[in-house]
Amino acid sequence: MPQPPEECDDGNQVNSDGCWSNCREDDGFELYGLPLGGEVSFEVEGTPLSVETQDGASVASLMLAIVSAIQSDPQLQALGVDALRIGNRLATNGQVANVQIADPGLTLTLPRFVPALGPGGLLALAAGIGLAAGIVGRRHSA
Repeated sequence: MPQPPEECDDGNQVNSDGCWSNCREDDGFELYGLPLGGEVSFEVEGTPLSVETQDGASVASLMLAIVSAIQSDPQLQALGVDALRIGNRLATNGQVANVQIADPGLTLTLPRFVPALGPGGLLALAAGIGLAAGIVGRRHSA
């Protein structure tokens, strides 16, 4: 049972399971796509941070850079803020706000697929997927 000022209490066993060892609830964001170059900026506990994105890098490596930016910030260290990467998701015990993505290859929302397509739409979708696979294949083989 949480006791003030605790936000949650789960026995303080594992960070990022919904409640951190300092009894703060998880916060964070998840990224989707493929970085093309740009920047991801955000605030943690009111502290502005930004991480440069690299063309062709993985989202996982970008999330590790974001975790590193949080963990190495002196103001956040003083507040006891920590962070983890879980796949393409940032999990932190700090409050996250104002996430801005200035990279055309990234998004905060999972791309949605159209649930019902006629034969022409399916053909266009298949052609688009084939084109995208060819572009990605050429980028990684170059």
